[in-house]
Amino acid sequence: MDNRLEFLKTVTPFNLLPEDVLLGVVGLLQEVRYTKETLIYQQDSSKLRSLDIIVAGAYEAFFYDSEQNKRLPETLRAGACYGGQSILLNKKRSIRTVIAQKGTVVYALPRRDFRALCLAYPAFFHFFTALYGERMLNEEYAHFVKPTSGGKKTLLRPTRCTRAKSRRRRCAK
Repeated sequence: MDNRLEFLKTVTPFNLLPEDVLLGVVGLLQEVRYTKETLIYQQDSSKLRSLDIIVAGAYEAFFYDSEQNKRLPETLRAGACYGGQSILLNKKRSIRTVIAQKGTVVYALPRRDFRALCLAYPAFFHFFTALYGERMLNEEYAHFVKPTSGGKKTLLRPTRCTRAKSRRRRCAK
């Protein structure tokens, strides 16, 4: 458990969270191992159940164009997160296709717990939305991202905790 805590302290944006919160997060993480190269998410169709934090190995993330060519490939290595923008801004659907390389180990933070952290810690939330905004400035990236309609289940819905100042302190902890 101490190794997970020390690891999370090195991962952006988890390094922005207080240590007592990180201790709680450690207990929520589920370790997933990929013993062979595995297609884990397909762009705009696979529903994400968690934020994936890469511990070892790598994810290859990319878009497929209309001719099934890989576009804008990116290798995500230890310390990188995948799924934050998809959960918050794409109706929980993977924005890109992702292949886990052989030997990859990830900590999966359940989607519900990830969203709760985003509600309670604005800087944590801002990390994912700012990264999305930066990527959308790339015309080729923006071309592949399908806009969501109506705002249903995107971003964060306010809860009683975020609406009532007197309760905010209790709910954020």
